[in-house]
Amino acid sequence: MAGGAALGMATIPLIIIAAVGYTIGVTINYFLAKILGRSYVEKKLSKKRYEIIVRWWNKWGILLLIAFAFLPILPFNILALLCGLFNVRLSYFLLINFAGNLVNSYLFVFLGEGIGRWIGLL
Repeated sequence: MAGGAALGMATIPLIIIAAVGYTIGVTINYFLAKILGRSYVEKKLSKKRYEIIVRWWNKWGILLLIAFAFLPILPFNILALLCGLFNVRLSYFLLINFAGNLVNSYLFVFLGEGIGRWIGLL
């Protein structure tokens, strides 16, 4: 995204396409965990990491989902597995996920435009 913005791609379509694409990708993780269950999630995360994230989930719940969605340094795809496993309502998951992806996509595009201007591409 940042590279595309630095090269002058249209920002609004870039942001929307990136957010939709990432939302689709993590939604696949959501459904895989929902269908395949705990053994699949533990294989993807390791048993130790799974237990740590479950403790966080039990303590923070939906706030953890929001934090992971809006902070681009946190691996939301991991939390998507737990959301599927714990049957988080799909509408909440999609809404929070897509909103977070829009914000993060905007930030990366904004960063890319700044780099493009700085190095003289724009």
